[in-house]
Amino acid sequence: MIGVDIGLCLRSEIPIAAWKKSELFFEIGFSETERGRKRETAMANWKLLLLVQVAALLWSSSEGVQHIVGDSIWSIPPTNDFYTNWSSSYSFQIGDTLYFDFDSGLYNVIQVSRGEFDDCTGNQPYEAAMDGPAILPLSLKGVFYYVCNVSNYCALGLKVSVIVDQINS
Repeated sequence: MIGVDIGLCLRSEIPIAAWKKSELFFEIGFSETERGRKRETAMANWKLLLLVQVAALLWSSSEGVQHIVGDSIWSIPPTNDFYTNWSSSYSFQIGDTLYFDFDSGLYNVIQVSRGEFDDCTGNQPYEAAMDGPAILPLSLKGVFYYVCNVSNYCALGLKVSVIVDQINS
């Protein structure tokens, strides 16, 4: 018999014949059959963990990105081209969303045609979000136009267009 320290505080007496350094902590006192089962179980658990991690990685990569419009609140910008510059610095894909952060009653966001975007009108909106904050999904490929039709805010630059592409494979 020899004395072996196990862990931080435990001490155990182990027959010399049973002591194998590589198996000391995992296989002392188990028969060959029990050791085989434990190895199989450990391998199955390892494979399951790897499968879960791969699935999580694939799921997260297929999930769209939420873009905070203007990287801040949806409000009258410092310059008329502020939101144009913002949208041109990002790539938008099917499955992404636009997050318009605004106070209800003070602002809104309306999806409009190219003509209404250029004219800053919202008389025939495709979609309107009057309550903020608003999250609008990008579910189709194409160019989409959004304005605020409160007062003259659109003419002051509170409008944005985004180009949505297919999901990169």
